Amino acid sequence: MLISSSRIISLRYLPRKNPIRLFPLLLLGGMIFFPAPIRAEEKSVQLEPVTITGSHIPGAGALGSVTVIEREEIEKAPAESVSDLLDLQGGIELHRRGTGEIQGDLSIRGSSSEQVLILLDGVPLNDPQTSHHDLDLPIFLNEVERVEILKGPGSSLYGSDALGGVVQIISSPPPHKFTVRGKIRAGTYSQDLYYHDRGGQAQVTLPFAKGGARISAGFDDSSGFRPGTDYRMIKTSAEANPVILGKNSSLVIGYLDKEFGAQDFYGSKPGWEPWEHTETLFTKTGLDLISHDDFTLKPAISFRRHTDHFVLFRDDPKRYQNHHLSYTILGTLESLILMKKAGQLALGLEGAGDWLESSNLGDHSQSRGSLAAEYSSPKKFPWELNASARADVHSNQATVLSPSLGIGYRIIPGFRLKASSGLSYRSPSFTELYYSDPSNQSNPDLKNERSLSVEAGGEYYPAARTFISLVLLRRYDWNLIDWARPTSADPWQALNLDDITTYGIEASAQAGIFPGLNVRGEYGFLTQDRKETGYQYKYSNDFPRHRLGLTFWGKPVKFFSYYLALDSPVVDLTQGKKNEDFRQVLINAAVSYNAKFYTFSIEGKDLTNANYQDITGVPRPRRYLGARLEFKWE
Repeated sequence: MLISSSRIISLRYLPRKNPIRLFPLLLLGGMIFFPAPIRAEEKSVQLEPVTITGSHIPGAGALGSVTVIEREEIEKAPAESVSDLLDLQGGIELHRRGTGEIQGDLSIRGSSSEQVLILLDGVPLNDPQTSHHDLDLPIFLNEVERVEILKGPGSSLYGSDALGGVVQIISSPPPHKFTVRGKIRAGTYSQDLYYHDRGGQAQVTLPFAKGGARISAGFDDSSGFRPGTDYRMIKTSAEANPVILGKNSSLVIGYLDKEFGAQDFYGSKPGWEPWEHTETLFTKTGLDLISHDDFTLKPAISFRRHTDHFVLFRDDPKRYQNHHLSYTILGTLESLILMKKAGQLALGLEGAGDWLESSNLGDHSQSRGSLAAEYSSPKKFPWELNASARADVHSNQATVLSPSLGIGYRIIPGFRLKASSGLSYRSPSFTELYYSDPSNQSNPDLKNERSLSVEAGGEYYPAARTFISLVLLRRYDWNLIDWARPTSADPWQALNLDDITTYGIEASAQAGIFPGLNVRGEYGFLTQDRKETGYQYKYSNDFPRHRLGLTFWGKPVKFFSYYLALDSPVVDLTQGKKNEDFRQVLINAAVSYNAKFYTFSIEGKDLTNANYQDITGVPRPRRYLGARLEFKWE
C-alpha cells in the first residue's frame, strides 16, 4: 500500500545562468510567506501530511519526496481523467500524444515512461508489453480520493519500474448510502469548430449491511484536435466493500475500451493512417484477514488483461496490423508489526506472472517473486529513520536486491532536515526484448537497468496546508535501456547504456491562505551527464531542463469555486526537443457554480494556444474550451 504526502508548488522563476542562485530567494521568500512559528510545546501536533506511497507503514514520515493531490483540488481542476489531472502538475511530465485519456507517457525527474510505476490502491498497473498503455486506467476521476506522487527510487518498496518515481491512485471507498450521480460535458478546440469532444457518466452507490457498493459507466467521443486523432471510449467500473465473517474486504472490477486515430504517434510517412484499439480489464480483491492494533495481515490478488490491435492503414487494416494480448496475475501478502518502543516493521511477499500473445513479438511469459521488509523507528523527537529492502527473483533476469535508507532530523516541530538514498531497477519490457520492424530493432539480451539515487533537503510546515520544501538530487544510471541510433538514417536499437548521471533541484511551496485561496508553486531544474556519445536517443533525454509552475484554487464565496494553473516547461536546445518556441506558458483554468444538487463548470486548457511538443514530432493539443454539468442526489 502507498501513503501520500504533501503537494508541491512551482514558483516559476527562470534563472538564466546558475539555478543555485535561486536558493536564497526561495528560502527567504518562504520565511516571509510563512512566518507563523511552531512553539516547542506543540510537539503533539502532526503538521506534515501522512502518505501511503512513501512507506508501507502508516504514520511513518515520508523521507523521500512525495506530492499529494487531494480531493479538494481534484474537484476544482479542469480535468476529466487521471491523465488530465497529472498533466496539470508542474513537478512531473506527461508526454501526450492525443487528447483525453488516449495516450500519455509519464516522466519523473527526467526518467523515461518505462521507469515510472503506476499503482491503483497498491496494485501495479504497468503494462508488460509497453509503458504506452500504463495509463489505460479503468477508474473514473470522481472515484479518486487522492493521488500521491513519489519522486525518486521506489524499488525497495514496489520492485521493478519504480526507478524514476511512483504514481499512486487511491480510490475512495463507496459511501454507505444511496446516491445517484451523473455528468455530461462538451467542448471544442481552437483550430476549427469541427474538432470537438463530448462525454458523459452515470454512477450509483448502494448501501447494504456492513458495506456499500458503487457502479459507474461512461463514454467519450471526439473528433480529436487535428486529422487522424479522433477517438471513442467506453468505461465501466464496480466496487464493493462487504464485511465477510467479520472481516473487511474489497472487490474492484474495471473495464476500458478505446479506439483512436494514432496519426504521428509512433512516426509518420506519407499515406500512413494508423488506427489503434485497446481494451483493459482489471479486477482486484483483498481481505483484512487479521487486524489488531499491533499486528495486521492482508492478502490480496489482482488480474489485468490488456489487448492492443494496431493497423497502419485505417481503410485497409489487413495491409499491416499487429495484435497483442497480455495478462498479469499478482498475489500479495502484507503484514504490519508494531514493536511498541522498538518501532514498526512491515513485511511483504509477492508472486506474479506475465503472459504475452503477439502477432509480431511472439508468445512469451515471465514470472517473478519477491520478499520485502521495511522498518520505521519509534516516534522520538528529533530523529527519524526508515530502512527498507526488497529482493526480486525473475524467471528470465538476474535476482535483484533493492535497499534504501532515509534519515530525518526535526529541528523544531514542523521543520525537518532529511536525506535518503536507494537502489532501484527496471526489467525490460516485452517490446524492448522482442519487437522489431524496419525502423526498430529489439534486443533479447537486454539486462535489468539499475540506478542509485541520493537526495537531501529540508521542509517546513508552519501550519496545516502550508509548507516550503527544497531538495537536491543526484541519480546515477547504468545498464539504462533506451532506443538509440548513430544517425537518423539508422534504425532505432534497444540498448543498455552506461554512466548516465542526472542532477537536479526541486523547490516547492504551498499556502492555504484562507478557504478561498490556496496557492502552490514549484521550480525544478535537471541536467544530465552521459558517457555515451555519438547516439540519438528516443526517450531518455526528452525532458525540460527547467520547469516552473504556479497553481491557485479555492472557493471564495458560497457557490463559486475556481482553479488556475500556469506551467512553463523550459527546454534546453541540447536536450533534443525541436519545438518552434522553447519557452512556453501553458495556462489551464476552470470556474464552477456549485448548487445543492448540481455543479456547472466552464474550463479552458492551454489558453495561450502554445505551440509546444511533449514528444518531438507529435503536436500537442492546442487551446480547448468546454463546459460540464454534474448532478448528485442522495
